[in-house]
Amino acid sequence: MADYPIDLGKTMDSPIAAPEPTVKSSKEKEKYYPCLYLDWDEKYDLPDEGVMEVRFRKKSETNRTSDKGTTQSVELEIQEILDVESEAGEETESPGDTLDKYRSEQD
Repeated sequence: MADYPIDLGKTMDSPIAAPEPTVKSSKEKEKYYPCLYLDWDEKYDLPDEGVMEVRFRKKSETNRTSDKGTTQSVELEIQEILDVESEAGEETESPGDTLDKYRSEQD
């Protein structure tokens, strides 16, 4: 079992790097991270940065071994957002609570 948290960042000299750069630290090489895209019917006001706890189901997993090392690709189905906390440490409203609030405002 892996130790958590897992840093998904890859440097440009890694076997596979994602195309979008993130903020780099002066102590480390520039890292690139995989992206997760979420589509909703409503606006949920997620913070710009933070910690998200989700319930997911692994749809597929591919492992590749080459002369540069082993890589793994995993497709996850994000089934539910359980909690969101902004980088400032402020709890934000859960998506379920937000939907409940919108429903009660409609009634």
